[in-house]
Amino acid sequence: YNPKSGWAVLSIHADGESVTAVGSVINPREGDEYEFRGSFVTDPKWGRQFKFSQAEVFLPCTRKGVIRYLASIAYGVGEVRAARIVGVLGDDCLARLQADPSLLDGLTFLTEQQREEIKIHLREHRTVAEVSGLICREGLTPNLAAKIVARFGEDAVRIVKEEPYRLTEIEGIGFLTADRIAMAVGIKPDAPARIQAAIRHVLSEAENEGHCYLRPNDLVREVPALLGTDVGVSKIAEAVKALIEAEVLVRDGDDIYLKELHEAECEVAEWVRATAMERSAPIPNLEGLIDAYQTNAGITYHPKQRDAIRMALTSGFSVITGGPGTGKTQITKAIVHIYTTEHRNKPVYLCSPTGRAAKRLSEATGAPASTIHRLLGYNPELGFMVNEEEPLKPGLLIADEASMMDIRLARSLLAACSQGMQVVLIGDVDQLPSVGPGSVLRDIIESSTVPVTRLEYVYRQEEGSGISALAHQVNQGELPSNLGKVWSSELKDGKKADVFVVQIDNPDEALPMAMTYAKQAYGEFGLLGFGVLAPGHRGSAGVKALNNGVRSTINPHASKSFSPGDRVMVIKNNYKHDVFNGDLGIVRSVNDEDGSIEVDFGDQWVTFGTGEDEAPLDILQLAFASTIHKSQGGEYPVCIVVLTRQHWIMLARNMLYTAVTRAKKRLVIIHQAGCIPAAVRNNKIAHRNSRLAERLRGGATQ
Repeated sequence: YNPKSGWAVLSIHADGESVTAVGSVINPREGDEYEFRGSFVTDPKWGRQFKFSQAEVFLPCTRKGVIRYLASIAYGVGEVRAARIVGVLGDDCLARLQADPSLLDGLTFLTEQQREEIKIHLREHRTVAEVSGLICREGLTPNLAAKIVARFGEDAVRIVKEEPYRLTEIEGIGFLTADRIAMAVGIKPDAPARIQAAIRHVLSEAENEGHCYLRPNDLVREVPALLGTDVGVSKIAEAVKALIEAEVLVRDGDDIYLKELHEAECEVAEWVRATAMERSAPIPNLEGLIDAYQTNAGITYHPKQRDAIRMALTSGFSVITGGPGTGKTQITKAIVHIYTTEHRNKPVYLCSPTGRAAKRLSEATGAPASTIHRLLGYNPELGFMVNEEEPLKPGLLIADEASMMDIRLARSLLAACSQGMQVVLIGDVDQLPSVGPGSVLRDIIESSTVPVTRLEYVYRQEEGSGISALAHQVNQGELPSNLGKVWSSELKDGKKADVFVVQIDNPDEALPMAMTYAKQAYGEFGLLGFGVLAPGHRGSAGVKALNNGVRSTINPHASKSFSPGDRVMVIKNNYKHDVFNGDLGIVRSVNDEDGSIEVDFGDQWVTFGTGEDEAPLDILQLAFASTIHKSQGGEYPVCIVVLTRQHWIMLARNMLYTAVTRAKKRLVIIHQAGCIPAAVRNNKIAHRNSRLAERLRGGATQ
């Protein structure tokens, strides 16, 4: 039995037969009596089993069962004392004790602790049973009932009946689940609590789409659609007012924010405006130091690159943006070298939003780098341990891949920077924006209130890189005259082409072609040496199909959710086990008994499972293919990009540009006619509701 997941493998006895039963159940105990509902299945390895979807526990009713039950729920009671309890209170003593726990007080042969343990257990049993009865009829799992009881204790039944939307405080329970429960327990369709919960959900969904706020008209449109009933504008307005009074929402002019997002936006603007005005202590002979570094490194900096180095070392806050091949890495190395030479007693912090990007930053600079979360000592229960009250020591902070940083993370990072910290944001503003809310890097640049260096000269293109040339063309909105031509065919010195474009007639042709190219790349560069990317998950040319197809050709013997030889990705940071969102690894072994797996991340092996000492299995997913958005922060020797009309609505210039710039040695684009031109032409940046740029310019209240 796994107490976290609720999954159990039980040996049950029914009608004189011993049967193996599997399913979710709450704290099973030997001797407990259940009613299971499900069906018999034949497992290929374990044979005939009863797979149950519902399990209702009953208090034992036979004298023998009651004695065994009482002996097991309190330490030191044993069957002798349990028999005495039954002898005094009768065979129906469990039901009597649930109704009147004080009956135990007269049993002096039990210690006070034993009496209290029996009372607590019976209360918990009653609470779990009541909660299960309330929610399981809605098709929800017994494990969910256990989570509710664990979170709210003896108050769980009242919460479910009277305040069901508070259930969203529990991880894994969203508005839709809470709403099903609310409707089941009799909450009215137009109840204020339901409308308020819907407003919060709509704003949270907008946050997932990148927005920091919504307008009243958005709520008037979205809330009734979510609730399935027209609750009226006045009731929505009343609900918004109540949430503002409860300090859940903030109304800023005509914009409605979740309070935390409003505070984050205001605080980032205030911090950047204040720091951008500061100048660091001058570095004597800075130009000479830049000259010396480039001589030692055997390179020559472009004037724009020198500007970026100079600005970073002399400003309190600055931004460097540019595409691949524009020299951002060489600039970063010079900044770090000169700063550490001139400020030997001050720290340098290198960080990035994802583990993959942090690893690349460390490899490129030769200096330690970490995720922003690790730098700030993130604790899942306590939040960021490095913060405004316990900040980083003043020095130089460089945040790479800053286009991936949302407004919440930017707030946490900047709040942790003490006075005197020099901050440099480095990133490619033309890539896709952050997954989370806001467009921090773009807004800061567009505000024109901070020093910004935009790098445009592509050095890799000069070296003959077709990938960089194509990235530059796409970013400039230029469409090559012949899409079937290999763009790098004019490379000097007979170098091998690095960009290949293959046109297909229908989306179904994409998968076998991607499988062929992936298998070839696997043979050359190994399991982590290629990336198969698509705009979306669905369809025969979507990530789900590509994942399964590429897996079948690379790891043909895989037969389970995870098998040895699978390529996997971490999708959520886990600091206890030192794995981070975006980390790629290879499954090395699978434990058939408990389902745990061992994953090789190159520098460490980590066990994932459901045990307390294991990283949670649900933060891992197959990664033979991924969305273009998910690929941000990473690079691959070979990148295979699939563009079909199945994802026509998602085709955009920054999406294609992001995909192209993931490739280091070879780029393969498998496309349907019209998809590449459509992506290049669509330079309409998806609008995100954010007022950060306006606040930076001083045009909004803080």
